[in-house]
Amino acid sequence: MLQALADNSLQRLLPRPLLWLYIVPILIAGAIGSRHIREIAPTLITAYQGLDFPDAAGYLRDMVLKPMLMLVFALLVGAAVAKSARPERFLLPALVSICVMALVVPVYVAHSGSH
Repeated sequence: MLQALADNSLQRLLPRPLLWLYIVPILIAGAIGSRHIREIAPTLITAYQGLDFPDAAGYLRDMVLKPMLMLVFALLVGAAVAKSARPERFLLPALVSICVMALVVPVYVAHSGSH
């Protein structure tokens, strides 16, 4: 990102469709949702234990910052692949992570006791 800032290629790293189709909707939804956290139904909070937002800052952290960090991570990996002399080296870690995530779901369901 610093290199993109230095050589004025930030527009290549962050194209307009990415800005308008990913970043702006996440920020708008976060701004709207942070004003309504007290209106979340208590049954929804007990059903999903991860939805306990004590304040607007917690909501923004969980619903805006985490998706933005994932987006930044994807951009950085994409830039690394684009500038790499051997981009095929990125294929194995991606495939391993896909397989691990595919295995985590059934193991989690099996340990949770759900039918």
